[in-house]
Amino acid sequence: MEDTVSNPLSFILPNRPAAPDPPRPERFDIVLLGRFFDDWRRALEPRSDLWASLPVRNITRKRRGLHFALPSRQSQRLLFPVREASARYAPRGGWGLFPTPEAIATVGNKLSLWRHVSAAGLSRLMPETWTAPDEVAFPAVLKPTDGQSSSGVVICADATNLALHLHSSPYDGGRFVIQRFVPGPEFTLHGIVVDGNLIWSLAYQHIEEGNAIRYPHTSEPTLPASISAQDIADIGAILRPLSYSGPVNVDYKRLHDGQMAVLEINPRFGGSLFRPQNRADLLAALGVLIANARWLGWNPALRLPFNSQ
Repeated sequence: MEDTVSNPLSFILPNRPAAPDPPRPERFDIVLLGRFFDDWRRALEPRSDLWASLPVRNITRKRRGLHFALPSRQSQRLLFPVREASARYAPRGGWGLFPTPEAIATVGNKLSLWRHVSAAGLSRLMPETWTAPDEVAFPAVLKPTDGQSSSGVVICADATNLALHLHSSPYDGGRFVIQRFVPGPEFTLHGIVVDGNLIWSLAYQHIEEGNAIRYPHTSEPTLPASISAQDIADIGAILRPLSYSGPVNVDYKRLHDGQMAVLEINPRFGGSLFRPQNRADLLAALGVLIANARWLGWNPALRLPFNSQ
C-alpha cells in the first residue's frame, strides 16, 4: 500500500501543530502605524501623559515599514493603526484590534457602504441616496465616495447646481453619491467594536456655528449626546455581517421620528475624540481597545510595508 505524504517537504518543513497564543502581557509596547493628523499627534505622542494610566510600557511610531522583532518582543507588541490605510496594510505579528481590509473597503467608501446597507435591508438607516443625477430630489448633498473631513461635500439646491459640480473634480468619473439633505445638527458616535458588537460607545453633538456642512477643526466645540439601545442595535446590524472589530466613528443626523440617519462610517478613531476637552473620553476608548486586543500571530518577515497615510 502506497504511503500518503501530507507534506511533501516534511524533511524540510515538518508538519507541526499551531503554536498556542502567548499569554497576554501585563504591559504592552504600543506601535503607532501611519501618519497622524496634528491634533492626533499631540494627543498620542510618546511623551503624552495620556499613556501613563494605561497598561503600556513603550510607545514607538512607524510611518512606513515595520521591522523584524524577535518572537519574545512580538508577544509584547500591540499594533495601533492610526488611519484607514495603515490599518488596511498593517502587518501581523503581535496584538491588535482593527478591522479587516474587506471591512475597511466596505464602510470606508460611501457608495460601497450604501450598497452594503441596502443589501442588508437597512436602507432606513441612511438618508435616501442616489447615484443617477436625474433621480435626485432637492435640496441634496453631493459627496465624493472616498473623501474625508467633509472635503468636497456640497449642498445642491437644484439640478443646474448639481450638474455644475458633477463636471468637476473630485466627482468626475462617477466617484460620487448624492443623498437627501437632512436638516438639523450633526452627531458623531465613537465606538469600539468586537465581532460586529458595539461594546463601548459615546456620542457628541457638533455645534455647527451656522454651517450647513460640518468642516472639522481643532477647536470645534462639542456637546455630549445620548445614544439609545436602538442606535447601538442599528450600528451592530450594519457592522456584524462584516465581522467588524476595532475602533469606529459614525457621523449621523436625526430624522423627525428620532431615527438615526447615518451619513458615513469611518473605520478608525474619530477626530472629535482628540479635542482637548474630550481627553478623558479618548483615554476610556484606548483602555477598552487595549483590553480587547487580540493575538494576531507571529510575523517572520524582516520588513512588511504598509501604506503610510
